[in-house]
Amino acid sequence: MRLAQIGFYGHHSLLHLAGSDRLDKQIVNRLELVAVASEGEEGTPPPRVKSEFSGVPLFADYRRMIEAVKPDIVSIGCRYALNGKAALFALERGIRVVCEKPVADSLSELAALDDCVRRSGIPLIPEFTMRWLPAFQAARGVVKSGALGRVVLASAQKSYAFGNRPEFYRKRSLYGGTVGWVAVHAIDFIRWCTGLEYASVAGFHGNLSQPGYAECEDHAVLSFGLRGGGAASVTADFLNPCTPGFRNDDRLRIAGELGCVEVRHGSCYHRATGVEEKCLASGGALPEEVANGLLRCALGESTHVTWEDARRVTEVCLLARDAADSGIPREIAPS
Repeated sequence: MRLAQIGFYGHHSLLHLAGSDRLDKQIVNRLELVAVASEGEEGTPPPRVKSEFSGVPLFADYRRMIEAVKPDIVSIGCRYALNGKAALFALERGIRVVCEKPVADSLSELAALDDCVRRSGIPLIPEFTMRWLPAFQAARGVVKSGALGRVVLASAQKSYAFGNRPEFYRKRSLYGGTVGWVAVHAIDFIRWCTGLEYASVAGFHGNLSQPGYAECEDHAVLSFGLRGGGAASVTADFLNPCTPGFRNDDRLRIAGELGCVEVRHGSCYHRATGVEEKCLASGGALPEEVANGLLRCALGESTHVTWEDARRVTEVCLLARDAADSGIPREIAPS
């Protein structure tokens, strides 16, 4: 399949299936990278791009690239608030899309994407990569087994180091907000692991530690009511110390009437009747495995992540961002 890349930020997981000689025997899909492009909007490629993509045609604008090379699938990772516009352009031309989050920066943009996906039948698959991490899969398994009984409470943490962030993080109009870039993962894995939908949200966010990036929130706290009862909370921040080997700190706790399950430091723990059992030791999925999983979803061969997941989680993120901006809680309509 012919792969093209739009933008130079985020994960671009599909690149791990392009020209790799380390692919697992079970990963049969191969992608040929035929072109890369900036997202336009006065966006210029970072200096690293020419060396990383030596020998691959480089376009200044993705629209010209798509018309010129007509790829089978695109990997989108623009400056985050511009992802949706590029995704819509590709979908309207019958091209499959794997897209970094957030997939839309407004409810109207999300509605346009939803209409296009439903009319064309061509999926847009989000890079919800944490669904492939064994610890979160184990936590989901504990909940689905009924070992916790009825889920009452869920809490999650996404903590990044700030480090050296790109210049566009200084502008909300390009960055889009920490809820959509960081908290989105926690909002997704709570929903995925519990099987529950969100009903309402209140939020707070701001910037106290990065004055040079005033429009990039260094912290966000979201409180959710869950449909059918129960509650959830999400914290997202850029306050994790830049410690080698410990750049991110991702956690999940799901408590039910019969016990709880936790993910911390890459491992999963189930606790009931006062005894904690380690369900799964630390470990992660190989980048090629994640990439192959995303591609299979885009090809309709897997439902591990779907457009409906992208639509629902993105809607929740946009309402949560609005709640934090305005200080007014928002209701989340049932799907």
